[in-house]
Amino acid sequence: MELILGLVALIIFLGVLSRNSKYTGSYKYTKGYKPSTKQMPEPNLNADSTPEQKGQVDYKNGYKSKWMFSYHEKDAFTKIKAITDEMGLFLFAKVRLFDLIEPKEGIENKTAHQWKIQAKHVDFVICDKKLVASVIAEI
Repeated sequence: MELILGLVALIIFLGVLSRNSKYTGSYKYTKGYKPSTKQMPEPNLNADSTPEQKGQVDYKNGYKSKWMFSYHEKDAFTKIKAITDEMGLFLFAKVRLFDLIEPKEGIENKTAHQWKIQAKHVDFVICDKKLVASVIAEI
C-alpha cells in the first residue's frame, strides 16, 4: 500500500512539475526533441485501380502520422517506466477509460453512460504482476 501511495505521489509531482514548466505547450523549445519528418508507409495498391474503385480508404492523402505523447507526457513516461521496471510492475499508456470501467448492468440509460466514457483515455495505468490496475494517472 505504501508503495502505491509513493507512486501516486510521484505521478502527482510529475504532473505539477510539467504544468509549471515555463515551456508548457510549447514543444519547439523543449531540449532534445525534434519532430520526425518521416512519413507513414504508403499502402500497397494495384497501379490499375484507385482506392475508391477498390472500396478502400486512400490512406496516403487522407491521414498523416502524429506523435503519441506530448513532450511532457514522454518525459513522465520515461521516468515512471524506470520506476515500474525496477519494482516489477507494468506501465501502460493511453488506455481507454472504457477498458478500465464500464456502466453497471441494469442502470437506467446505460448507453448514455457508455457514450460519456467511450472516447476518453487516461495517460498512464500502472498494473501489478497480475495485470490488475493499481494506479491510474492523467498528466
